[in-house]
Amino acid sequence: MMRAMIFITVGLAFAPIPSASRDLPVDVIAWFKGCVALVQGDTSAADVMDIQCVADATDYCGIGRVEEDRGPCVEELAQELDTITAALIANKPDVSSLTGFGPRSFELHWNLAEQKDHAHACTGALRPPERCAAYTAMRRWKSARTAWRTWRRYQP
Repeated sequence: MMRAMIFITVGLAFAPIPSASRDLPVDVIAWFKGCVALVQGDTSAADVMDIQCVADATDYCGIGRVEEDRGPCVEELAQELDTITAALIANKPDVSSLTGFGPRSFELHWNLAEQKDHAHACTGALRPPERCAAYTAMRRWKSARTAWRTWRRYQP
């Protein structure tokens, strides 16, 4: 019985993937939404997961796409992040009841989320100018989510 289970497990591990699924590029927006839906809680670990979701989504823009399709994929992801961020910013919560470091932490992240210009962080060899809009969108989205987590974490 144990031998049969090992054989089945090994067989499944090396089973061929249908070629159609390998030829199609990843639906980055759907994947990103699914990844973010898995992020739970109001801890710093959730912030790390958010960063990982964005990083992986950006990487997936390069999978199964020719070079000229990669930039538009990242731009589409940036537009999605801008839409989500706008919805988060549109409903600024009341921070007067926050305790401890809550008010200061919230305002720090909220101010970063509201900044539309992160050009100072986009210069140099690490980030080419054409990626600044995407970087800004990712930074604003992450800051808005962190601000909302901070608000929930420091409620009395």
